[in-house]
Amino acid sequence: MLQGTPEGLLAFRATWTPQAGTLEVDANPSFTLKGAGETDIPPLYWDGGSRIYLFTEHGGKAAVTSHGPTPQASVVQHTGLPPEAVAPVFYASNDRQYVGYGVGNKLGIVEMEPGGVKKQLFSAPEATGEVVPLFLAKREDRLVVLAVLNRPTAAEELFLVGIDAAGKATWVPVARKGEPQCSFIAGAGVKVGLCGQRLYLESPCGEEIQSLSLDEEKPRLVSEEGLTRELKAVMADNAPTEGQVRPSFGAYQGLLLVSTFTGGAQGRGDETEWLLAFKEGRLLGKMAVRLETGEATIYVNGATKHHQLPSPVARLLYPAGW
Repeated sequence: MLQGTPEGLLAFRATWTPQAGTLEVDANPSFTLKGAGETDIPPLYWDGGSRIYLFTEHGGKAAVTSHGPTPQASVVQHTGLPPEAVAPVFYASNDRQYVGYGVGNKLGIVEMEPGGVKKQLFSAPEATGEVVPLFLAKREDRLVVLAVLNRPTAAEELFLVGIDAAGKATWVPVARKGEPQCSFIAGAGVKVGLCGQRLYLESPCGEEIQSLSLDEEKPRLVSEEGLTRELKAVMADNAPTEGQVRPSFGAYQGLLLVSTFTGGAQGRGDETEWLLAFKEGRLLGKMAVRLETGEATIYVNGATKHHQLPSPVARLLYPAGW
């Protein structure tokens, strides 16, 4: 969790155990983030272990000062991207970092390693349209990218792109659900998370969680009814947030994490962030944090527990399960 102070954003590591309903926060911050305001925090990526990455724009001023051995945070700038690059997505694996982006009807990949930088471009199956990546990860010896081909005169087409060690890209169309006019990329855009071998996202039409398998020869989006039901219950019992809100996804040790906001206006600091933890589709527990006051409420097995976090809370960051 990041706490706003005049010196910068202090990052504290908190440990939530959904089954027990406990929440513990380290007494001392792990690092300080400077050069970023509470409303313009650069994207942060956490593997759930010892590494946190801040992915910044060209010439970004964000900097970190570490206060302890773990987790260690480092700044990664948009390296080697052309000016016309759109929707960059980031992934890190051991000592390698990857950036995927769209440029026209091509998917660009930048691989950064201690020995240098490698750049590749992969053409979409169709000559027209704009490639917009939604998610990037590495599984075994291949990169996996979920990308949209946005065509002005037709419905968006969703692809699962696999890039092997030899640099060959395979574009596999994903059978989608919902109305074809609904967009994956309009407005806030859908957010995608990986848990095990399944990718999770919200329907482009909203109000439904869907998933697809990385193992299927012909991947298709399927409804996640249990996740959708629990998320709708949270939204129904609490005032909606002003402005469009898309759920976010993370993963940690086999648990799927789903986050959303209620109340206030997103980014203003007076809203409540919810975090729901699932195991194999079953809700293990949920937590609500009022960002303005730092009041945390834990729900588990019909019981409610209250905790006080350092306030104000500028941002909650949870593992991506890399």
